[in-house]
Amino acid sequence: MSGKFIISLDFEKSWGFNDIIKDESDFEKFVQIDNIVNSILELFDMYSISATWAVVTGMIKDNEKKYNLESVIKHREPEFQTSNFISLLKNENINEKTYTTAIEKLLNNNQEVASHSHTHIYLNDVEIDESIILEDLKLSNNKIKDITRNSKQSIVFPRNQITHEIINKLPNLGFSQYRGTNSTISDAVSEEVNIFTKIIRVLDSYVPLMGPSFSIAKLDSVGMVNIPASRYLRIKSSHSLNLIHLSRVKAEMTQSAKKMKNYHLWWHPHNFTTNKQSSLYMLNEILKHYEVLKSLYGYENATMAEVGRELNES
Repeated sequence: MSGKFIISLDFEKSWGFNDIIKDESDFEKFVQIDNIVNSILELFDMYSISATWAVVTGMIKDNEKKYNLESVIKHREPEFQTSNFISLLKNENINEKTYTTAIEKLLNNNQEVASHSHTHIYLNDVEIDESIILEDLKLSNNKIKDITRNSKQSIVFPRNQITHEIINKLPNLGFSQYRGTNSTISDAVSEEVNIFTKIIRVLDSYVPLMGPSFSIAKLDSVGMVNIPASRYLRIKSSHSLNLIHLSRVKAEMTQSAKKMKNYHLWWHPHNFTTNKQSSLYMLNEILKHYEVLKSLYGYENATMAEVGRELNES
């Protein structure tokens, strides 16, 4: 069995910063996200890549209807009553492109649409009642099911915050696989992650401190497939640093292809706003390298749904 090259993207726009945004200027970098998504899709199409796009489903807009913020956040009242982010959206002075999206292009380009929750809800950093978290995930699953007609979904948790209590309840919500954290060092963004871990994982992005990180999918006791992340595509303003990181990613891909292991690369579309030209260059080089590995070792591209389905059928 050949190794699989898996890509997942956390597609969240400004919702990913709903606990951080303070004023209107904080929305500015998200205006260009739709253009960046189009550029990524063009590269995916060029190399016949299908990726898993984990979408904050509360930002999905039906082109035929007016976006209804109140219905999106209803289950999180009164928590959002004190949110600067929500207050700014309610004032209607914010460019709608920064917090809504259409997903037809994803569906029309052979991409998997997965869940990144409904409102980018956190499992660890903020004390939120479990029933609200479950309601949020259920709303997200239903939204995707209505669009794709698929009964089982993939999920990527916001900031990679994962708890066993929630994982055990996912099958009843309609989910079948999730992106787990890196097997060599945690890539969760949480107050619980210590500074030493943060430093090591940044350094490991450029030099092999921890060795290669493969994505070994596992079926757990409740029937959920854990498809761990391998590497966060780290984009910096420095093109030189980006080239060093690119070399690290390509070396790991080569090892995974040779050893017939899976490799799971992930990032956010908004990461490309840091240095769009360098980012797209890096992605093109990664996909070119995938083509070489495909020719040499039979390396295959797969979505999270495909990996989960293959494991369940084996």
